[in-house]
Amino acid sequence: QGPGGHHGAPAGVKIDIKADLAAAKRRIRFIRTEQIPYATKLAIDEVLKKTRPAVQAHLRAVLDRPTPWTINSFRVLKWPKKNNLEGLIGFKDMDGGHKSSAAGQYLQPLLGGTARPAKRLEVLLRARGTIGSGEFLVPSTAQKLDAYGNVSRATIQKILANLQASFDPLSRTPSGGARGGKKKAEYYFTRKGIRGQRLTAIWHRYPGGHAVPAFVVVSGAPKYKKQIDLGKVVDATVHREFATAFANGYAIAARSAR
Repeated sequence: QGPGGHHGAPAGVKIDIKADLAAAKRRIRFIRTEQIPYATKLAIDEVLKKTRPAVQAHLRAVLDRPTPWTINSFRVLKWPKKNNLEGLIGFKDMDGGHKSSAAGQYLQPLLGGTARPAKRLEVLLRARGTIGSGEFLVPSTAQKLDAYGNVSRATIQKILANLQASFDPLSRTPSGGARGGKKKAEYYFTRKGIRGQRLTAIWHRYPGGHAVPAFVVVSGAPKYKKQIDLGKVVDATVHREFATAFANGYAIAARSAR
């Protein structure tokens, strides 16, 4: 006779798994609602950190002497949270609208392969009536550029003062000469065909009277070929880094839950 049973009958064993199932369900729920979101957040953090230098390297490769301002303007704009697994990377002030100094604004032609918007100098000269609404300025080969391939701010300010197009009336050079009228303005404007002028341009006058074009006026916005492909760089970084970043993040999440 077996224990707990009749002679010759197999012993009966009752297994209660309700408690074990409840514990397993709680564990699965914890993993789903806590550990996986936390691991995902950590993974996105890591990918964002690696995407920024990848894009900055791309900008250095495709742009001609980009300024530190341009390179450093690309940054993480929004970090993810466990309850909002969304990260955002892009140019600082990329939603700045009319902020012409925002890299996301002045790089738009190179990002999309489109015509560039008017620069500050052009906007002020249009407001003054010096150039038309559809005219743009292109630096001549004679115009000195800085280490980053741009016309210096001091030169722009002097042009605006000489052409009386500055926002600040006190910074304007009197028409026909410098302050006090003792000498002619360093920069002056001519329109082609008027008084025999051969160019519509802003001229740089040197001591002794010799002048060369600083900016040539053209009709229609200069168009650029698309050079910056942020989507390609970001996608490549995500595909390369995310799986490893998530595995590392989950390991951290699992350790923290013990």
